Amino acid sequence: MTDWEAFRLPSGVEDSDTGGRSGQGFTERPGHSVAILDPAPADGLGLRPVLHRQRFDSTVVSHRIAGLDGLGYSHAEGSTTVPASVSKCVARARNRLNAIGQLLGGNSVQPGDSAFYHYTLKSGQPNIQPFAEARFPRRDHHLHLKGTANLPQRMTEVDQVNLVTGLCLFSAAAAVIELDHGRQPIVRLDGVNHCTQKVCDIVVNDEISLYEHEAITRLTGAVSDLASAMPDSVPISITIDIPRVQYYFYPLEWMRHGLITPRLVLKWFDHVDERHERIADLSRARILVDGAISSPTVRHSAGLGELAGFIRSAVASGRVPDLTELVSLIASGNDPVWTLVLGVTRPRDLLELAGLSYLVEELRAGHSSSAMAGFRHLGIMVENYSERVLFERANKVAKHIQQQHPELSFPMVGLYPLQRFFIKNTISPLGTYQHAPDRIVADARQKSIDLFDVVNELYEPRRNHREFLRGDPSLA
Repeated sequence: MTDWEAFRLPSGVEDSDTGGRSGQGFTERPGHSVAILDPAPADGLGLRPVLHRQRFDSTVVSHRIAGLDGLGYSHAEGSTTVPASVSKCVARARNRLNAIGQLLGGNSVQPGDSAFYHYTLKSGQPNIQPFAEARFPRRDHHLHLKGTANLPQRMTEVDQVNLVTGLCLFSAAAAVIELDHGRQPIVRLDGVNHCTQKVCDIVVNDEISLYEHEAITRLTGAVSDLASAMPDSVPISITIDIPRVQYYFYPLEWMRHGLITPRLVLKWFDHVDERHERIADLSRARILVDGAISSPTVRHSAGLGELAGFIRSAVASGRVPDLTELVSLIASGNDPVWTLVLGVTRPRDLLELAGLSYLVEELRAGHSSSAMAGFRHLGIMVENYSERVLFERANKVAKHIQQQHPELSFPMVGLYPLQRFFIKNTISPLGTYQHAPDRIVADARQKSIDLFDVVNELYEPRRNHREFLRGDPSLA
C-alpha cells in the first residue's frame, strides 16, 4: 500500500486541486468517539494489542475515562456530574472559542456542548486543561486555545492570516541505532540524547508510522477546516513546518566523541531528507484534498535548510561543525525574523538552535509592523498540544523584541486539536510516538483491524456544509 492509499488520497495531487471531497461524509451527527489501544492486554485473549472504542454524548459524561487516567469528558446537559472547577474552565474555553467565531463572522465555527479535559494535580491543586468542542461545517474538533487575547477586534484589521502546522518525524521505534549491546531510539523527544556505546548501524523503518499518520490526518483536517472558515476577503497562507536539518543534529555529538562514523551520520541525513519530503508532501496533499478552499498558498518552511550543505560537507570531511559557525551562517542570511530573534536570545547548543528554528516560524506567521502598510498579520498555530510550550516561549521572545522595536507586534493564537486515538493510560499526543504498536491489531473480539483505517474514520468529515447551515435561513 502506498502512502497516498493509506491516507485515502488520490495519487498526484496538483496545485489546482480544489478539494473535490468537500461535502462528502455522513449526514447524521454521531457522538464523539475515541479509540484506546491496549498495547499489552492481560485478559488472556491473545498476545496482540487490543483496540477498544468508546463513544461519548450527552448521556455519557465521565470525570475519569476508563483506560485514560487524567482525561475527562463533560457535556452541557450533564455538567453537574463533573467538578465545579472543571465546569468553570470549560466555560472560559468556550468564551475563547466564541472570540474566534466572532472574529471570523457568520456561522463558520460554533461552540458545541461538549468538552474533553486533562485533569491532573499540580502542587496538590487541580490543573485543568480544557478542549472545547468547535463545530466547523464538516466536522467537530475539540480545541485547546492559547493567546485569544491577541486577537484583533475584527478581520478588517488583518491583512493576511498565516496558519502554521507541523509534526515530528518517525517514531521511537521507527529510527534506532544498533549498539554493541542493544539498541536505542535516535530521537528522544524529552531532549535527552545520550549515547555511551559505539554505534554499529542505523536502522530506519521506511513505513509511515502510526504517529505520523494520526498527526497528519488530525492536524491537516483542523487546518483545512479553519482555513475554509476564513472570510474570502482575507488572504491565507499555510506553512507546513516539518523538521529536517534539526534532525541532523542528533548524532553530531556522538560523532564528536568518536561513537559514530561520518558514513553512518551521512546515512542518517539521507534517511531524514527522504522522510521529511514524504511527510511534507503528504501533509500538503491532505490539506489540498481535504480543504474547502479553492486556492490556498501552501508553503514548506525553510527551517534550517540553509545549513544542510555546510553540515554535510563538514561531516564528510570528518569534522563536526561548531555551533558558532552555524549561528553565524544563519545571521549572514539576513532573514528579518532570525535577525530579530538572534538580537534578543542565542542558542546554547544544537538542540536549542533546533528549537529556535521552530519558534522563528511561529513569530514569522504573526510578524506585523505599524510602520508598514499592508503588514498586519495574524498567526494561527495548529499543532499538537505538546507544542504549547513553544508557543509560550515564542510570546516571551516577542515581548523582548518589542522592547527594542515598539513598532512591531506578533499577534499569534494557538489551536491544539485533541487526538481521538490514544494509547492506554497515555493522554499525550506523543503516546503513539513513544509506544509505537504494529499497524494491524485486534479488536475486543480478536478480529484483525488496521489502525490506519481506524484513524481515517475517526477524523473523516461527518456532515456536509448544507446540514451545518440548516436552521439559519439567511445562510441556507
